[in-house]
Amino acid sequence: MNNSEEKSIGSVGYDIITEILKNKNSGIKKILFHYTSTESFMKIIENKSIWFTRYDFFNDPTEGKDIITMYEKACTELLNEGLDEEYIDSIKNLIPNKTRIIKLENPTPDEDGKLIETYGVTDCDKTDVYICSFSKESDSLIMWNYYNNGDLTNCCNFSIECEAIKNNYKKKSIELTFEEVIYDEKEKIGNLCKIIKSLYNVRNQDPNFEKTKSLIKIVLENLQFRYKNKGYSDEQEIRAIFYVPRKEDENEEKFNKNIKYRTAHGMIIPYIIMQLDVEGLWNICLGPRNCYDKSIETMYEYLESIDIQASVRKSDIPLKF
Repeated sequence: MNNSEEKSIGSVGYDIITEILKNKNSGIKKILFHYTSTESFMKIIENKSIWFTRYDFFNDPTEGKDIITMYEKACTELLNEGLDEEYIDSIKNLIPNKTRIIKLENPTPDEDGKLIETYGVTDCDKTDVYICSFSKESDSLIMWNYYNNGDLTNCCNFSIECEAIKNNYKKKSIELTFEEVIYDEKEKIGNLCKIIKSLYNVRNQDPNFEKTKSLIKIVLENLQFRYKNKGYSDEQEIRAIFYVPRKEDENEEKFNKNIKYRTAHGMIIPYIIMQLDVEGLWNICLGPRNCYDKSIETMYEYLESIDIQASVRKSDIPLKF
């Protein structure tokens, strides 16, 4: 019996969950870049707040669904490699199960008295997901073109510290996380294959695969907003994700009041307003077609008028028209 088979299914599940949460905020730069129109930038700064849009109103029609496509490909790949057909048949049609992993506040001592992180799950079936998009790229022509209908004179981006985006709510189930999006199919499929095989190695403890299927569905739920179609890879997105309960006892009325609505593209779109600490603002970059000499000067003048200190520059991307 090899080392993987000697481990319990509970231990393997713990390792999988630990890896998912370890990567949840890892690799994220302290400074994030948010592209927007100049008018929207002014509203963000003056109101000291930023909008999170409900995920199903994003431009990508596969939002939250790419995980299913990648999971199906992972199952097919493992079947072609010769992994047990009965096992693959039993798990290949699984979907996210609306159960989110959360880190508990108090670590638990192990047998040697060493404190280890402990995790729990929370039902997110009655939870809506709101997302605010940032980028790792400080000066991207693709990103400039996304905003203000491609008007590259009337746009800017600003760099902000992660910590400047504040979770207005303190309950553990109402979570704000930062996730670096994965676009590469090979990486996504590889991650899922590794998880599927690690659970297969303890199949003798779970002959009907019921625990295995439950764990995989939790994995799919907790990775679904990290996986995105490779066609969007130029965005280099880091997303701030906020889980908003539709109903939660004493908070129900409060949350209903905090969900706002706006119109765009002929639709009514729900969004959440989150607090922003403008002291975490680092730099404003003006769009690549903003060729007016006074643009930087007046941006500094504007920032000074609202008591904000930040550097200002123009995009380094050369454009004639």
